[in-house]
Amino acid sequence: MSKRWKEQKRDQLIRFVEEMRADRRVLAKRSIAAVLVLAVAVGAVAVATRRGNSVEAKADTEKENALQVAVTSVGNPTGDIRALGDGIVITPKYEFVSDENTKNFGGEVNSRFGVLIDLDENKVVADRDPQTKMYPASMTKVLTVLVAAENITPEQLDDMCTVTFETTNYSYINECRVVGFEVGEQVSVRDLFYGTILCSGADASLTLAEYVAGSHEAFVDLMNAKLEKLGISETSHFTNCVGLFDENHYTTAHDMAVIMAAALDNELCAEVLKTRERNIEPNEFHPEGQWLYDKFIGWIEDQEINGTIIGAKTGYVVESGNCCVSALLSNGGHRYILVTGKADSSLMERQDHVAIYQNYTN
Repeated sequence: MSKRWKEQKRDQLIRFVEEMRADRRVLAKRSIAAVLVLAVAVGAVAVATRRGNSVEAKADTEKENALQVAVTSVGNPTGDIRALGDGIVITPKYEFVSDENTKNFGGEVNSRFGVLIDLDENKVVADRDPQTKMYPASMTKVLTVLVAAENITPEQLDDMCTVTFETTNYSYINECRVVGFEVGEQVSVRDLFYGTILCSGADASLTLAEYVAGSHEAFVDLMNAKLEKLGISETSHFTNCVGLFDENHYTTAHDMAVIMAAALDNELCAEVLKTRERNIEPNEFHPEGQWLYDKFIGWIEDQEINGTIIGAKTGYVVESGNCCVSALLSNGGHRYILVTGKADSSLMERQDHVAIYQNYTN
């Protein structure tokens, strides 16, 4: 393999990194397949380097190390790649691996489905039927806020949105949980994020979706596009942004963990998901303001769970049973994601999260 060929491939990667530095959205426009092709080429460069003479090898190694630093400095602008490793290996992100050390949840866990992920090591710690089809109910809203966050600018968080009759009517007809916004009320985009998660408010979710995409239907298209980008579209598909039951609105415990991992990597979503309470300023519709409160976080933070909850979203429809996705920063410094589904009650769902965090985390 010629030195000229190696230099050409290095130049290719350097240009790629420079583009990413100049515009972190560039990667979103590129096919992951194309990135992997480039990775193979760079890997081949590394192999050739090791076969070269000692003088060339030393110089090439220094360049390879510099490239690794450069790629690392770019980070993961879209969550599509993890560009690190010997010879600069590029692999998909959020690929959680089971091995001989992966445990099965014991009898202390009531939920029918579940998975516990060590997010820092990308491995499955324990599970129970994690690939079985399940209905996500309001865990759906984790994807709702993630898609919304990725399609607005920080400046837009202070924009005001008008709550419509269609939004409140949809929530009423489908017997959804709501924040309690009134038709014609002006609500900030920021408060819509918190209302979606803390209160599981369908009125907040739908207003946010319409603001971001123009319509609920267009927003759902964005949600499914995100599932495809995350590599889970074959086992997950959503038909609405609030979590209403639909035969075609489904996921798995594993896929829900992937969605949560992506949300935690988004600064806005991570902040919203870990918040226990928030006050919305008074207005003509609510002279005393509105108090938003996350019951799950409020309850579990008083339990012995070997750490601190850094994100959570519960859900319930008849077909899904009680389900929940949460994230923990353990006392040992590890980040975990836990998904459970089809518990027999909300209390059992919460108790499952306590028991699993107590028994399976470090």
